[in-house]
Amino acid sequence: GAVIGSREICQMLMDTKQHVLVYPGGAREVLKKKNEDKYELKWEGRLGFALMALQHEYTIIPVSTVGTNEMAEIVMDIPLGWMLGRTDLSVPLMRPPKPSEVQRVYFHFGEPIDTSRFARDTSPENLELVRDQTKRAIQ
Repeated sequence: GAVIGSREICQMLMDTKQHVLVYPGGAREVLKKKNEDKYELKWEGRLGFALMALQHEYTIIPVSTVGTNEMAEIVMDIPLGWMLGRTDLSVPLMRPPKPSEVQRVYFHFGEPIDTSRFARDTSPENLELVRDQTKRAIQ
């Protein structure tokens, strides 16, 4: 199933040993704007996923996909930031692919990152180390 991606909900899921799928860049990374690089990570210093993984000693399985962004053309960006008081938030309006445009989607699974070696030490250095290791594994 899917849930709202708040830290509180993630904390609850991890407390009960549930598996979670997290996009470190949030919706901004998944729903890129028309003029943005399709495969550029939008993490911008985000460390929340690393913090949660270290606090719960979760193993991170880095996953990346190639091909999904080419199947749907972004026609325009619909600004939604005004609803939340944010200027950078928009949702792309996409044209669905024609049958001739459907292509294969490739998934890459990186080597698992065992966070238990940090013994729940959430120092800024460890958070950045886990974030950077994850980022390298999927670029």
